[in-house]
Amino acid sequence: MAHHSAPTDMSAPFDKNHPFLAKLVDRRRLSSPASQKDTQHFSVSLSGSGLTYKCGDSLGVYPVNNPKAVDALLTAAGFSGNESITIPKDTSSMSLREALSKRLSLNAPTYKFVQCLHDRATDAGQKSDLASKLVEADAEKKKSWIEQREFVDLFTEYPSAKISAQELVVRYETNGRAREGVCSTYLADRARM
Repeated sequence: MAHHSAPTDMSAPFDKNHPFLAKLVDRRRLSSPASQKDTQHFSVSLSGSGLTYKCGDSLGVYPVNNPKAVDALLTAAGFSGNESITIPKDTSSMSLREALSKRLSLNAPTYKFVQCLHDRATDAGQKSDLASKLVEADAEKKKSWIEQREFVDLFTEYPSAKISAQELVVRYETNGRAREGVCSTYLADRARM
């Protein structure tokens, strides 16, 4: 938890680089089940941190992906997880497993990613199917198809399409934030991996 208020216990100097790992104590949906929006209320415990929270303070959330989901994506994409990658706009390298576990989103592929898979597919049937998805004239059908898939689904459905670990990373959304308005595709489109 990143925090702007001074801690009451100076032996606990928490900041964005040394966050306090608060426990989630309450989570409930605020929006109607029929709503397109999913607005949630979260409560966390600061117990044991020495931190106090005042109205106007902010906190940061550092999500961690489910290890089984990370393993499934690594397996489907043909990676061990030990591959060394660099996340765009980050200077340090890390393992692909660490990046997928702590830094990257595992869902919400884009049609630019589908185009990448099409370009790399070696099976004629898979390449043809991907091409048909890319040129689908019915906008609603096209939108529905991509929204129903995660990256693992695409690698499972189109196993002949192989990309490098680094290329996989630059085509992702990081920490819930799209890069340059779309999921990091801007780097992959400028450099062949």
